[in-house]
Amino acid sequence: MEHHLFHAPVPIVQEYDSFEEYRVATDRWNDYVAVGSKAESRKNRLDYTLVGISLRDTVAFLSGKDGQTGCADFPLCHPDISMQNIFVDDDLNITCIIDWAFTSSVPPAMLLVCPGLPHPRDSVQSSLIGAFVDGFLAGEGFSGQSALDFSHTEFFWAFFRLVNLDSLQDFYYFCQIIHSYVGQDVFPYIRGMKEKKEFLEAAEHVPKDEEDEERSKQNEEQYFSCVGPQRHALSRHLTMIQQQNAQFVADKRLWRWIALYLSERDIYMFR
Repeated sequence: MEHHLFHAPVPIVQEYDSFEEYRVATDRWNDYVAVGSKAESRKNRLDYTLVGISLRDTVAFLSGKDGQTGCADFPLCHPDISMQNIFVDDDLNITCIIDWAFTSSVPPAMLLVCPGLPHPRDSVQSSLIGAFVDGFLAGEGFSGQSALDFSHTEFFWAFFRLVNLDSLQDFYYFCQIIHSYVGQDVFPYIRGMKEKKEFLEAAEHVPKDEEDEERSKQNEEQYFSCVGPQRHALSRHLTMIQQQNAQFVADKRLWRWIALYLSERDIYMFR
């Protein structure tokens, strides 16, 4: 699963006021993941099993949007529309797009999604959506249809990020999808999904943790021998809280709060 831990979105630079704050948050995220090999745990795989079932349930909604485009074929979609792959002339007209190696066909409605810039992983900026819509219509996309629905950009963008499993904050993307599609907060939705027969049957096929407890403990001790016992103690404490609270999410709020607490503690202890 690499960096994909559903209940612990990876810190990103935009969430912090300085690069140093971001670096410290990333260190603490890595510490937290290292305790118990969380990313490769059965619990995390079950979380993504639930995500997969939920995404499949949105197919009818997606198909309905495709029907509105009047496109009978599946167009090609570039997987990495980033600023590094786009060439423009002096008037900022796009002259070339490179790196089509991993191009795939997609449902037509996916072409109505404003790309995130400068990298596809970046969230869609509201200031770019209007320019994207104007450019799409001016270029007579879908044979110049005028009644195209661009209102579901955030939903489709989050869906694409989850399906490709190539981004950093899967929990947030899932929240966007559930809120847009179901109109429900994510935790009540998750509780309901876990009671469904389809999920229970799928869970039977999710293997137990690949690493035995002893090996996992050895890897954990080796990791924290390099970063220190204090970071180990903090991560074990957070893990204990996570085990007792099904709604626990290790996100930017947690890392900011820890940084603030430790800063104030140091001021109090050493003043």
